[in-house]
Amino acid sequence: MPARPTVRLTIVLMLLLVPTALPLRAGLTLKQARQHVIMVDERGRYLDPGSKWKLLSSGAEVDAFSYTNSVSSIEAGIREFSRTQPSGRGRVVVFAHGGLNSYRSSKRRLEKLLDGGMVEEGYYPVLLVWNSGFYDSYVEHLLSVRQGEIRPVLGKITAPVVLVVDVAKGIVRLPLTLAGRWYNDFRTAEMPGRWDSATRAWEDLEARIDDWQHEREDIRPEKAFIRRPKPEGRIRGLGERMYRLGSYLITQPTKIATLPFADGLGTQAWDNMVRRTRTMFQPPEPYDYPAYYRKRLFFRKVSREERQRDVDNWMARGAVGGDTRRKPDGTMYHFALQLEVWTGTEHVFGETLRWEFFGHSMGTMVLNEVFRVAPKIRASRITYMAAACSIRSFQETLVPYLRRQKADYSNVVHFHNLCLHRIRERDNSMDMVDIIPRGTLLNYIDDVFAKPPTITDRTLGSWENVIRALPDLPGDLRPQIHNVCFDLLPWSFAGSNTNQPQNHGSFSSDFKFWLDEFVRGPGEVPADDPSRPAIRRSPSLK
Repeated sequence: MPARPTVRLTIVLMLLLVPTALPLRAGLTLKQARQHVIMVDERGRYLDPGSKWKLLSSGAEVDAFSYTNSVSSIEAGIREFSRTQPSGRGRVVVFAHGGLNSYRSSKRRLEKLLDGGMVEEGYYPVLLVWNSGFYDSYVEHLLSVRQGEIRPVLGKITAPVVLVVDVAKGIVRLPLTLAGRWYNDFRTAEMPGRWDSATRAWEDLEARIDDWQHEREDIRPEKAFIRRPKPEGRIRGLGERMYRLGSYLITQPTKIATLPFADGLGTQAWDNMVRRTRTMFQPPEPYDYPAYYRKRLFFRKVSREERQRDVDNWMARGAVGGDTRRKPDGTMYHFALQLEVWTGTEHVFGETLRWEFFGHSMGTMVLNEVFRVAPKIRASRITYMAAACSIRSFQETLVPYLRRQKADYSNVVHFHNLCLHRIRERDNSMDMVDIIPRGTLLNYIDDVFAKPPTITDRTLGSWENVIRALPDLPGDLRPQIHNVCFDLLPWSFAGSNTNQPQNHGSFSSDFKFWLDEFVRGPGEVPADDPSRPAIRRSPSLK
């Protein structure tokens, strides 16, 4: 009994001393947010990350920081960074995040990148931030967007009907979507032995393609057209398969119950996210002149000269109501043109820094638009991770870009397409929660959300799609295009504790995706070899 006060005192002293032994996290500063982020809203308007993330000091002007100020701030940050780097060695990493990301999650991502020493390692991150959250995307569809136009009054009036129709679509389509999900799961749950014929067929095809490229070109890692995954072998043992099958059967009721909502509501949210990848470049406001014209025509008398001036302003600048300050293009459009200036050889950055572009999931759609509107950007490397853009959109945007860079500027841009293993793409089994139907976002896009009319309208980030579309990729660019598939690793409850991505979100959240060692895919060096570069982040940054 007498020892109890001593024990309590010891515990109290330990609790008081522990914080002093741990590194204190300072948090994101206003300067960091403004030097590393270009942020837009759902209508392509600029947002100040300092204001959006509540980093302003009390009493500060909310609207004082404009897009022009943001460009100057980012340029100042890059200039300061370039002074600390050997000429030609420093890299600017332009990153576009994917769908289902809120503004808050982008803040956490930037904090992880900066706390992890990315700048100290010679990489300067510039984040292209947009609101792709599921809830916000669906609510905008429900209350505002009608046939590509913003109709706030009509949207609110018809919202109940739209909600009922969305849910009803999911219910009516349930036999089709459920059959598709079951077929997807059946292909994944092959048991050892002769049931593994599909897996062996895929692996035989990949091996033959690998032999084909060995016969026709130098197969150094940086020039490989495809980097196929290692054969599955006995990675998914009988125990794992039986456990996963049991979990799958037990949760069938929840999977069936949630599928109509995933189809009905998820499809509409997906469509609106796709819309936002375009409105950040091409906002809807410049197209609202007819509504403004009708308002002036019916509610007050306007002279012919005034109407003529309105039309002249609208045609010249996309202005509405004579407001010539309003630009016809979105913030991301102008920032893409700014990237052309910064990466140009006539700019000081063009000689001292390398510019690399990374897109994850729907962020690849954003980068497709960037290179479409600004084809003079001098990139040194473009990397797509689990790309949600279609193969067709890649062929229509990145292929012309790569050709133009090579022909006009002698700039050979290497493109890396990083994919999950086909089993993990269908199964998404590194996630512990097994309640909703299985499959990654790409799997849902291809089979539920997007309704692709052809194979090339399916996602670029799916390894099965890539393999089937390989003959379509232009032969003259094959030395520059590198398709990488990560290996299948054993399933575990701690799914993120792997040395290769095993689920859709882990590309940009669990790994140093900007490193060469990650972009090229796993090599022959064992994962536990001390000479292998560390591509995972420390546990504190998860």
